[in-house]
Amino acid sequence: MKILVVHNRYIHRGGEDVCVDREVKALRDAGLDVQTHFVDSRPGTRALAQGLLAPWGSGAVAQAEKALRDVQPDVLHAHNLFPLLSPRLFSVARKLNIKTVLTLHNYRPMCLNGLFLTPAHQICERCAGQSYLPGIVRGCYRENRLQSLFMAGHLTMAKQRGWYRSVDRFIAPSRFLKEKFISYGLDDSRITVQSHFLPDRQAEAPQHPAPYILYLGRLSEEKGIRWLLKLFKETSINGQLKIAGEGPLKETVVESQDKRIAYVGQLSGVEKQKTIAQAAAVMLPSDCYENFPLTVLEANNCGVPVVAPALGGFPE
Repeated sequence: MKILVVHNRYIHRGGEDVCVDREVKALRDAGLDVQTHFVDSRPGTRALAQGLLAPWGSGAVAQAEKALRDVQPDVLHAHNLFPLLSPRLFSVARKLNIKTVLTLHNYRPMCLNGLFLTPAHQICERCAGQSYLPGIVRGCYRENRLQSLFMAGHLTMAKQRGWYRSVDRFIAPSRFLKEKFISYGLDDSRITVQSHFLPDRQAEAPQHPAPYILYLGRLSEEKGIRWLLKLFKETSINGQLKIAGEGPLKETVVESQDKRIAYVGQLSGVEKQKTIAQAAAVMLPSDCYENFPLTVLEANNCGVPVVAPALGGFPE
């Protein structure tokens, strides 16, 4: 079987990018012929222009459609498609008799930013199954009304032209995410729950954890980073807070360092596993509906407890 994996990578590498890489490796290790077509998001006017042209099949989308025709896979497996790619790829694949799979890492096409979260950090489902006007008014996509308007136009075109109806199988990382899509009209029989995974298992948990709380993940507003910094600065919680990761709030974290708060950068490999394994606990104070955070798996794998809100897929 030949599979073409398509993915629009994020400006700041996060869990979704990691999951895509791990899945590609796992499929190849299983003996499948897996080819990839990845595009990288970049800030700037050129990227914005490509995003505007995406639903019309120009720019990065044209290259992806060419890859479909050149590779002629049995299956097109898509992950993130925004902002440079487009669900119009599913329509093209159907015309070429290629089966299609979409992994639902977030809540698009029901929400402009895919998080069900307003710029004011309030859980919101106003646009789901209805008009995107509330999201445009609030500037929910990148906190920008004009870019929100463009994203709304793209998603509206996808609905009107039935591009998502050309998807043969949806994959949801959590039951929570699956139920949300079902509640807004997606057929239960078209969604399979497939959780994320880790390539290795920790042999044994450390016997003497260090006196620090660890945050590991994307440094962005929806992850509750500002709340976490405030918590440690304004309360008498024992121990130290270590923050690991990359993202748009990196400078805020760096500037907040003191005797109790330390930014340790982007971790990987043995260093990452050791930092998790020695933590007293991992804290993930997300404001949004998380689906299946890899950090929870990684902490569980090391026998380290996780403190998180009862939102989204966290309880699972």
